[in-house]
Amino acid sequence: MSYQGLEIGHIGVMKFSDNGQFIETIIRINHQYQYLITSSSQFYLLNGISVKASLKGFEVQSSPIKNLVSGGIGLYNKFPVRKNQQTTKLHDNIKFRLYPSKSMAKIGKNVFSEPYTVSLLSKQLPSISEGSPVYYHKFPIGEVSHFAMDKNGLMRTTLAIKGQYKHLIEDRSVFWNVSGIKVDAGLSGVKVEADSLLSVISGGIAVDVASSTTNNRFESGEFRLFESNQQATSPAKEITIIFDEAYELQIGTKLRLKGLEVGEIISLTLNNKQQVQAKAEIQAQFIKQVSKQNTRFWIIRSELSLAGAKNLSTIITGVYLNVQPGEGKLTTQFIGEANAPLIANQKIGLPIILVADNAGATEIGSPVYHRQIQIGEVVDKQLNDSFSVAEITLNIYPKYTHVIRENSIFWPASGFNLDIGITGASLKSTSLTSLIKGGVNMSTPDNKALQPKAKAFSKYNLKTYFDEDWLKWKLEIPK
Repeated sequence: MSYQGLEIGHIGVMKFSDNGQFIETIIRINHQYQYLITSSSQFYLLNGISVKASLKGFEVQSSPIKNLVSGGIGLYNKFPVRKNQQTTKLHDNIKFRLYPSKSMAKIGKNVFSEPYTVSLLSKQLPSISEGSPVYYHKFPIGEVSHFAMDKNGLMRTTLAIKGQYKHLIEDRSVFWNVSGIKVDAGLSGVKVEADSLLSVISGGIAVDVASSTTNNRFESGEFRLFESNQQATSPAKEITIIFDEAYELQIGTKLRLKGLEVGEIISLTLNNKQQVQAKAEIQAQFIKQVSKQNTRFWIIRSELSLAGAKNLSTIITGVYLNVQPGEGKLTTQFIGEANAPLIANQKIGLPIILVADNAGATEIGSPVYHRQIQIGEVVDKQLNDSFSVAEITLNIYPKYTHVIRENSIFWPASGFNLDIGITGASLKSTSLTSLIKGGVNMSTPDNKALQPKAKAFSKYNLKTYFDEDWLKWKLEIPK
């Protein structure tokens, strides 16, 4: 019998217990060392040299030469015991449990508890094998015991959790696969994720406690086995977005809100109306912003025209869906748009209508100018009910709505004017943008008193000519 390598007693008698189920060993402790034995003392077998090799390294435990032949018993006290320390006096023939090793003695009596069995269900067999470890905060608490096919066609993975750790498993526990290496390769780089070297080689399952809202069980009561930590602890929410056509969408297309990636498309199918049905997973932290009524989704892709180039990065990264959060209750059904909205919500102001013999070079999105400052844009153009004239609808931005008065005038800013005289030729255009995209100029006469503000959908005639005196008007217009 030894303590920290020092012999403190010897084995007296070995016999079977009265019920014949155990072996009792009587130990005689030398008088001067009896103070070392307390009610919390633990004893373990000394069996010569013990070598334990694993991916974690080599662990070698050796005992004195005497024990190589005859074996022995070691004493373990969790806290040091001093000779003059007051301890509870032990009665003779008190019985202690004998542990097979010092490491088990440190764990205590719970090491002999029966394993706690847990069943997990998943659609596919995880990349693990029998004996793969089960981790709690990366600490092994059990292992995979066996696999089976559930009556519903799901794969059943059974875990054996060590008895001393069974209290870590509760109703809100979530389990996920940490086996192998996960590689996410894209144009932005390669991301490699591995939980540990041990899990790379032998596979493994992790367990933790998640929020009460996690859907961690099947209806039958068995736990779900998730594919990743994110699915287990922060499950994404699935929404459906309907498009008339798929355009350049594909599985993996990202959803972005103000530049942040908030989800991605996981499937593309046709519904019974032959519309494209895109299912997308929204990350948990963005569900409240994205999954609201009136949220808008539109496709961002590269555009090349005489007016310039837009979103050229999508040529390399691929198209993505831009998200504009709405207001209202949470929902999962949305209508997608092929292009960005003509006017952002914060720019919807005063709508007015210009009447003209023809729409000319004005296009949707063409600017509306006042003193060469853009104050609005063209949002629509169509023929009137009798098809006799064209009607061009403008939207004046909110901060400029007071500029439009009942007597304001409008004329085309599109194209250019070529003025030829004795001194030469002069090319005039409001701006390069209006030269390419067309547009509308406006002003208000200053030779009359200030007229009332224009009302929504007021109609004005679009002038067919241009008078330079209009540019000299300097009517003061208060807000």
